[in-house]
Amino acid sequence: MPPAKPLATHGHSGFGALVTKFKVKSHSEKLYYSLQRAGIDVLYDDRDESPGVKSEDADLIGIPIRLVVSERTLNEHSVEMKMRDEKKIRLIKQNKIIPEILKIT
Repeated sequence: MPPAKPLATHGHSGFGALVTKFKVKSHSEKLYYSLQRAGIDVLYDDRDESPGVKSEDADLIGIPIRLVVSERTLNEHSVEMKMRDEKKIRLIKQNKIIPEILKIT
């Protein structure tokens, strides 16, 4: 596995991205491992907490990119992506998420 690519210019946590799941564990884990294989420093939040709690915690620890996998996003073959320093939430096609994050690094 290649060394992780930190996104230090975007956050302070030591992690580049956070993957969080809502009722779709297998897809979330697949994304998590794909990001790791691509050398992206990623944290997987599989806690049974509300979306709001997970988002607030990600902001508190300085995660620069939040990725959300849910039934809604999967129906659109996408992943929700939000940059910590932006208000806009984007839907990124699953096959484009790694290239999108690598552009940021």
